[in-house]
Amino acid sequence: MNYRFLSLLLLAASLPQLALAQGIQSYIVTATQFLNNAVLPALFAVAFLVFLVNLTRYFILQGASDEGREKAKRNALWGILAFVLLISLWTITSLLLQGLNITGTNDAICPDYLTSFGNSGGCSERADVSTSRESFSETTFPAPTPTRPAPAQTSPSGGATRSDSGASSGGSSANANSSNSGGSTSGGARVSDDVPPPPEAHLAELIFGDGRDGASLVNNDIVAAAQNSTLNIAQAAACTDAVLQLQNYAKNAPNQAAYVYHENDATSNWLEVTDSTSRDSVGIDRTLITNIGTNGSNSNIHLFHTHPAARTDAFTLDMNGHGPTRADFNLMCNIGIERITHHVVDSHGIWTYQAQADTCPYPDGAQTNLGKIETYLALSVLRSGQRSDELDEYVASPLTNTAYDSEFGPLVDTVGSYQPDALRNLSTDVQTATKTFVTYEDSINVFCNSL
Repeated sequence: MNYRFLSLLLLAASLPQLALAQGIQSYIVTATQFLNNAVLPALFAVAFLVFLVNLTRYFILQGASDEGREKAKRNALWGILAFVLLISLWTITSLLLQGLNITGTNDAICPDYLTSFGNSGGCSERADVSTSRESFSETTFPAPTPTRPAPAQTSPSGGATRSDSGASSGGSSANANSSNSGGSTSGGARVSDDVPPPPEAHLAELIFGDGRDGASLVNNDIVAAAQNSTLNIAQAAACTDAVLQLQNYAKNAPNQAAYVYHENDATSNWLEVTDSTSRDSVGIDRTLITNIGTNGSNSNIHLFHTHPAARTDAFTLDMNGHGPTRADFNLMCNIGIERITHHVVDSHGIWTYQAQADTCPYPDGAQTNLGKIETYLALSVLRSGQRSDELDEYVASPLTNTAYDSEFGPLVDTVGSYQPDALRNLSTDVQTATKTFVTYEDSINVFCNSL
């Protein structure tokens, strides 16, 4: 039995030398891996077990028998000899591989059912060592993170000047005579198109990136170009019915829509003023809204437009709606009719926003504060469990202006614990500074009773 055991050791020792003689380098690597990682550890365990069993027999089980003790001693010595041989074999194979400068001995042996995973988890398909070397030489590393933009300069009218990075104004481009009001970049200048932002910064994308909102005034005929192409609210509809239609439209339709409500001789009137529309922008008919707003016989004038759920769904944000944006605030100033109260209707509620009489045009620096208001409102309707990660990515994103770091950086760890009302209240100081005030109501009946 002992001779068979030694024969097994000699056979295992001959494997690398046999492979080398055959000149198959890949076989040497694979065989040596198997020897070092599987065979030798198993033989070490067997040798140790033989030594331990015979040691027990020598001192305990056969302690009273001289013949038994002698046999146990002899077997224990064989176990020690096996240890010496295994250590020698391990040393010889290691020196051999080092001398031949053969690499790849640290790779794990990959089962056939894992080869489709490429290099993940330490597995790779290797026909020969040169393949793995070529793969390593072609390894690419991620490009450096683009530099984040500094605060953009704003124009006296309140809109930020266009940056070299090419941020668009966010307004609709349906008409050459349109005047953009929403795409200021001072709240978050965009980076160059050849350095895309991290795709995981969903909130930053929604507010400052490709998903940012746009709203504009469009010069067109007396009849809105898109009238009745979005939804059809009856002219004399009750407030609750009309707002419910707008809310259902925000839930299900892919585009935005705009309606104006006013009273004339105690008669309620709803009129569509959508001139151009998409998921991320709306164009308001300048002529219609101006005529209604400046007509002295009209009273209780309200401009509504929707924010579709498709906007937030496109960025995998779990949000109960999406409130007014920088584009909406700038549109309010561009309309410039103080008698008009402005509303955004989303899938879950109604947002009302108004500026003080002396607010418009917005002064220099106001665009950054408007972006802060938009961010607070978005966080208030974002699912609490998603807020911390999204805000962390928002602060780190190159889309987000560095002016927002001190405002939102300290909130990253605690933002998930805030109630929605509390988050909206955090924007009170910024609203006061910009003289722009926002309220929220999730009950249509309560809202219409206050209209």
